[in-house]
Amino acid sequence: MPIFIIVGTVNPSYQNAEGSDAAITPLFGGSTLAIDAKLFQFWVHLKRNQVKSVLDQSSRNELINRINMLDENSKAQWGQMNIFQMLKHCVLCEEHYLGKTSHKRAFMGRLFGKAGLKNILREDKSFPKSAPTSTAFKVKEEIGDVESEKRRWIALIEEYGNYSHDFEHWFFGKMTKEQVGQFVYKHNDHHLRQFNV
Repeated sequence: MPIFIIVGTVNPSYQNAEGSDAAITPLFGGSTLAIDAKLFQFWVHLKRNQVKSVLDQSSRNELINRINMLDENSKAQWGQMNIFQMLKHCVLCEEHYLGKTSHKRAFMGRLFGKAGLKNILREDKSFPKSAPTSTAFKVKEEIGDVESEKRRWIALIEEYGNYSHDFEHWFFGKMTKEQVGQFVYKHNDHHLRQFNV
């Protein structure tokens, strides 16, 4: 059975005489194609549950826009960190993920790291609110320049546009480029949601 791939836009409000509930309009011309409601729902499910990656420009832009919404008055919805500590924590993490710093692998990570990474990278999985971190990424200072840390974090996020090296996480161990992209997006999303952006 041949498989055809059609690049186009989906119109969920389309309905034709045969009762199809949605349609694809090809981007390169041609007739509108009716698609079954179940097929359309499956497509929507895939789009909603697709794991985002910091390696994609659109995801980087989204994260940067959210970072720019933070200021000195941003308050945490959970956890111990204030806004400055969260920003500095994320800067320290990005430096590690980008290979600018290295940290010794945790013993517990050698035992449980691979299973933990697989669990975190599941489509429907968010970072747990009480996820532990290494002391290397804990920030003790409570006061600092929020705007400066925002700029540093944004500059580091932009570097993922040229990400190409191998990486070993301090807990999860060796990670592929794709795993790094998804993991970093989820980590950043976790902390931005923590501060309600």
